Amino acid sequence: CRMGNDPKQSVINKYHRAHDVPNLFMVDGSSFVTSGRNQPTCTIQALAYRASDNIIRMAKAGEI
Repeated sequence: CRMGNDPKQSVINKYHRAHDVPNLFMVDGSSFVTSGRNQPTCTIQALAYRASDNIIRMAKAGEI
């Protein structure tokens, strides 16, 4: 599921939130366009932490 700003060309935004389903967050390795050379676990964890920070911020603001 491609990550990007344009809903016509991507599935999720930079916080892993789906463009079409507002309360759907895809926080895994599916946004990687290719497989990496090394273990991607740390990168996936960093993206998950970033997404969770954004989820908390949006929940406090009443956006989700």
